[in-house]
Amino acid sequence: MRPIAAADKERYVLIHQALDERAAEFGDHIALIDDKGPVTYSQLVSAADAYAAALVEAGVGPGSLVPVRVTRSARMATLLLAVLKTGAAYCPIDVRWPDERVRELLRLLRAPLFVTDTPLDGAPCWTPPPASALLPGSPTVRADIGPADPACVFFTSGSTGAPKGVVTPHQAVLRLFDSGPLAAFGPGRVLPQLAPVGWDACGLELWGMLSRGGTVVLPDEDHLLPDTLRDLIAGHGVNTLVLVASVVNLLVRLDPGCFDGVDLMFIGGERLSPEPVRTLLLRHPDTTVHNCYGPVESFAFTTMHRIRPQDCDRPHGVPIGRPVPGTEVHLIDGELCVAGTGLAEGYLRDPERTAERFVTVDVQGVPTRVYRTGDRAERDAEGVLHFLGRADRQVKIRGYRVELAEVESHAAGHPGVRDCVAVALTGRSGAYERLALAFTGNADPERVRTELSGRLPGHLVPDVVRRLDELPHNANGKVDHRATAELLRVPTPGRGRR
Repeated sequence: MRPIAAADKERYVLIHQALDERAAEFGDHIALIDDKGPVTYSQLVSAADAYAAALVEAGVGPGSLVPVRVTRSARMATLLLAVLKTGAAYCPIDVRWPDERVRELLRLLRAPLFVTDTPLDGAPCWTPPPASALLPGSPTVRADIGPADPACVFFTSGSTGAPKGVVTPHQAVLRLFDSGPLAAFGPGRVLPQLAPVGWDACGLELWGMLSRGGTVVLPDEDHLLPDTLRDLIAGHGVNTLVLVASVVNLLVRLDPGCFDGVDLMFIGGERLSPEPVRTLLLRHPDTTVHNCYGPVESFAFTTMHRIRPQDCDRPHGVPIGRPVPGTEVHLIDGELCVAGTGLAEGYLRDPERTAERFVTVDVQGVPTRVYRTGDRAERDAEGVLHFLGRADRQVKIRGYRVELAEVESHAAGHPGVRDCVAVALTGRSGAYERLALAFTGNADPERVRTELSGRLPGHLVPDVVRRLDELPHNANGKVDHRATAELLRVPTPGRGRR
């Protein structure tokens, strides 16, 4: 794919503009593949134009925040692109999230309509018709927006008990793909869209590959197993992967040969476990593997490091590397702070939390807006960053960001729960693999878990819920989280997850 000339930069600043340009350049190339077959770039953009015109008729436009709840498919990608073409921002809603959680997000978004195939009582639902039923040849909607305007809103766990909506601009997304490792995306690259649709990683998979002219496969399975990956490689020519570390660990343990045919990998979402990575590198020495770090507040990836086998022996684990394009990293009192065009606008309708985490600091005499990640890091003599841990109780479990305080806040509202504490439990690889909750009181553990599953997304529902006579405390009288985790790691005989 040709590089974007400097003179074109000013116009090549919006996600949908990038796809329009790819359609003009690679119209007959395959953009998307799902269980219904392939979709070319021309077909994708034409269908998105038709949906965009219908959305504008329904009142969507610049400034709108549009939730979209559609199963993973080419149709989902088309609808997300259509929302962008109206000048609005989309908010991806996972079809598995409980209705109570969805209603909470709709209230926060104040959406003019809810794009969904499964109506929700009381919501302004808009069920998109088949693309074939829309007027063919719809003119492109011309929305007056710029690179700093919102493109997407991603909801993540919040420490106060309420989810945080991270408002991400167009420039944050597109900054990643003009140079650096992700510039390898393009014609000949085939990537499966595997991240949960509510993650920013889903946006990376879609817009990274589609803005460069590559192909995205949208499987209808939620879980990637070795046979699934082998089928994707053999059936569609998949050669590129974006995976969370826990999935890599599982695949390497079950069948390290299942990566045959993949020559480019990006692993992120959580801290890497050295041994599975070492096995992967030794089994596939010609595959380029990057360790990727980044909070959603700096879209998708903030730093990257190409992994070598010797990295698995470093004292702090595999390095997180150096900043990606359009991104700066500053270590302030040991805390990793991010600056650059990848930053979010802030948290949706939450100026207090925005002001707390997005601050202006002096960097060599220049006032610079940064996001305080809460992660501790250090930079070695070669300028490579190493992750040292968290300064608070936020954890990553199977790639999901979990604020343990949010789980506690919801559990504490259950009748019969007196005191409670949520902890993350490590697995065989040393990474966090399960979420657990301990409480005192007379509530039934199974009923506590059932109530939480009706209110929270699956990744915030504890895998283990146990009633204790007393919570462990340390010498300072505070709840001892480590001792609690040790108690919950040991199963209670005959009582399942209780």
